Amino acid sequence: MVALVCLQVTAASAQETTAVAAPQGEAADDSAGAASNSGNDIIVSGSRAIVDGTNAPTPVTVMSNEQLKTASPSSLIDGLNQLPVFASSIRPNSTGSSGSGQGGNGGNYLNLRALLPTRTLVLLDGRRTVASSIQTNATDVTLFPQMLISRVDVVTGGASAAYGSDAVAGVVNFIVDTKFRGLRAEAQSGISTYGDGFSYRVGVAGGHAFADDRGHIIASFEHAETKGIDDANARSWAATGYGIIPSTIAQSGTTQIFAPDVRLNGATFGGTIQSCLPAGVSCPIANMFFNQDGSLSPFVTGRFASSSVASGGSGAAVRTNITTGNWTNTAYLRAQYEFSDAVRLFAEGIYADVNTEYRGAPSNVTSGSTALTIFADNAFLPDAVRAVMATNGITSFRMGRSNKEIAPNRNRTNTKTWRGVAGIEGSLGGSWNYSLALERSRAHYQLFGRNNLIIENFYNGADTVIDPATNRPVCRSTLLGLPQGQGCVPINLFGEDSASAEAIAYAAGTAKADLYLNQTNVMLDFRGSPFDTWAGPVSLAFGAEYRKETALQKVDPISGKVKSNAGIRGFPTSANGQPGGFALSNPQPIQGEFSVKEAYGEIVVPLARDIPLLYSLDLNGAVRYADYSNVGGVWTWKIGATWEPISALRLRATRSRDIRAAGIAELFTASQQTAGLSVRDTTLPGAPAVAPVTRQTRGNAGLQPEVADTVTAGIVVTPGSGVNLSVDYYSIKIDGAITQSTLQQVVDGCAAGNTELCGLITRNGPGGSISSIITPFLNLAQVKTSGLDIEAGYRTDLGGGQLTLRALANHTFELETTNDGISVDRAGDMGLRDAVAKWTLTGSASYASEGGTTVFVQGRYLSGGKYDSTLGPTALPVEQNHVPAVFYADVTLKQRIGEPASGVEFFLTVNNLFNRKPPLAPQGAVTIPRQTNPYFYDMVGRYFTVGARARF
Repeated sequence: MVALVCLQVTAASAQETTAVAAPQGEAADDSAGAASNSGNDIIVSGSRAIVDGTNAPTPVTVMSNEQLKTASPSSLIDGLNQLPVFASSIRPNSTGSSGSGQGGNGGNYLNLRALLPTRTLVLLDGRRTVASSIQTNATDVTLFPQMLISRVDVVTGGASAAYGSDAVAGVVNFIVDTKFRGLRAEAQSGISTYGDGFSYRVGVAGGHAFADDRGHIIASFEHAETKGIDDANARSWAATGYGIIPSTIAQSGTTQIFAPDVRLNGATFGGTIQSCLPAGVSCPIANMFFNQDGSLSPFVTGRFASSSVASGGSGAAVRTNITTGNWTNTAYLRAQYEFSDAVRLFAEGIYADVNTEYRGAPSNVTSGSTALTIFADNAFLPDAVRAVMATNGITSFRMGRSNKEIAPNRNRTNTKTWRGVAGIEGSLGGSWNYSLALERSRAHYQLFGRNNLIIENFYNGADTVIDPATNRPVCRSTLLGLPQGQGCVPINLFGEDSASAEAIAYAAGTAKADLYLNQTNVMLDFRGSPFDTWAGPVSLAFGAEYRKETALQKVDPISGKVKSNAGIRGFPTSANGQPGGFALSNPQPIQGEFSVKEAYGEIVVPLARDIPLLYSLDLNGAVRYADYSNVGGVWTWKIGATWEPISALRLRATRSRDIRAAGIAELFTASQQTAGLSVRDTTLPGAPAVAPVTRQTRGNAGLQPEVADTVTAGIVVTPGSGVNLSVDYYSIKIDGAITQSTLQQVVDGCAAGNTELCGLITRNGPGGSISSIITPFLNLAQVKTSGLDIEAGYRTDLGGGQLTLRALANHTFELETTNDGISVDRAGDMGLRDAVAKWTLTGSASYASEGGTTVFVQGRYLSGGKYDSTLGPTALPVEQNHVPAVFYADVTLKQRIGEPASGVEFFLTVNNLFNRKPPLAPQGAVTIPRQTNPYFYDMVGRYFTVGARARF
């Protein structure tokens, strides 16, 4: 993809960046990559050997800071995520509302080509930073100093040979303006058209040279905060409560259906009597629910009712937040001193504090396999109900309840990151340069899962009887003198808000995780031109790297225990023996480490120059050997070529072998669980839908590296007059992909006769419904994706100002995963997280006048597609298995006062100008309706941002 560097950069910003701008009236070449920290050579991202910035065979997109912030002033990262090559990236606002939970922890995790953040290598000035989340095994780019970033280079081809593991999908390299001088400050504030989602950002950055320019120091501090939209009914589209729920063949003709007003079936806020025991007794109180005063009313069953949910009816409506609140503080400091051309010392440090808080899943729902068993001697049972039970010989009944008194589970996360880099670089004489750097970084992640139901305490307190000595309610286990009775508080569960504050404090607690991720990285690089050929100098780079990563996670005592029914009458069989004492989260201890030693070499050989049909021809090759402490040695390589038959036309191609080794979480994570999911039991006739099902995930220390084969081929046309165009084809095939089977894949594989997969399924007794499924990490998938990247630009002088047009598009042919012999293509599946639109387009027009006024208009298009291509006409109605295309428009007005290099600029941005509502694309747990996909669509609506930026 051709890089249009600085197409929209004003004269002020051009002086602020170390990137080389395109000549006036011409597009910058794709190779105008990262400026080296020395400020001298131009180093192409995706290559360590190319230093003249003209012959990179690997496609690179370059976005200046100015371009990204104009498109999305909320943050540079939000602007980056609008590029078509990124799909379903994890963002702060998608945490919680999307169920990403600990995997998101309020950060920004870039996702190239929808191949997951784990396969996108993120760098700061060409160097790694510790992962910020053990689930994503990726770096949170929130840590980077946005005010000092000159631009971002996006390498959209395999680059493992040049940069190492994890670069399967590509590399995103953030380049710091290390030569910045002066003082820069900015402040902005935003709010939605509905008066919520308030945000603000303030920051200051400065740079100073000393000792006759031999020394240089830069620093920045930024604070940002966004209020979450916690009210699930704050948008009309969300208030409808649409979800995808199980259905019955008789009612809809399909096993699943999109339905409004999704509610729990057989569970209310006051408790619903589902059935009576012993079996066969008359049960006149069945299908009745408790009112606030303890009286009974008939339970009305909604449409499309299954064992867990229905559309409408008397059941409890359980909702979650629309967006998540988050706040961050980041600080950056860098100093450099040049003793001579041969010795230049530098050191830099980062401190970041990233926080988020969101409403999690309803940990307080007890229904289905976890329904309460209420015995006839329960101390709080209304007398009228007790009399009916006595008359009909009922000894107990099953009750479903959404325990509203125990507030919805709220998760708070905090991630503090420290990063330090120190190094020496310089010239060895002639054309040779060197660099030696040591990087140490640590991420300290904390999770607090509040209002989390403690399963043993809840069922223990629910079994309450009358103490004959005091005639007061007491836990049965306390009356019997059992160990479980110590500290037990009786819980009244009949009617809404019936439980006391003391009972709530006993029944719920806070799940805690305390995780430390550490990274040590030593890098030694040499770069130079050892000799010339008839066509020019040969460029060579080689070096070595050592990296060590460690993880240690401690958890609270309740999360680390195994649930037990000992001494607790009515304890659900499905919960007994399961890991973790809470209903949700239950983080488990983690401890592990690995190290890798690497060596690489890269060469660029010019083969022809300035002859007919061979204006230039260059060959580029790279090889890397990595020796992992846990899996042994792995080779990666790349070969590429660029051919310019004439100066305005370039053809380029690469073929590479890339790898990704398993991360800490994939290797060492202990069993963790997610509740409230659904699955179709294809092992049974009719494939009935089953919910809620608990998913248990766990690591695998025996994982081998993924191996990817990548091919890119493209054409770049730069005829002059400000016009440029590039089209690049890419194909990536990953074998032995590290993945977790979905719940449905495990069940389908079992149905197909895979006994190993059948062993991962737990049922409610022999032949009963599915209660839980284990999904470990395995090297069992093949992932393939291919498509086209298209980029076009035009720049011209107009009416005393400058007009700039730019368009970037991605067309994905396939995103296919083959797992256990079952292939699924997720290109165009717009209802799922790990999918991609078949067509994504971002186009912009900018006009900057001589008087300092700039008007910027941007359009973003996502093509429509299926909700889920695996759902045939018997699984989901055909008319519902479609998500329409979406178009968003943004506009920014800027006015500069003063000179370009020193003055104040005021701006107003309106994102989602036409207030486009998200389409219907439900996802998430079946009991928590989420109407749309927050990874693709705007959840907030029209959003206004005003602010000012000053430079002195």
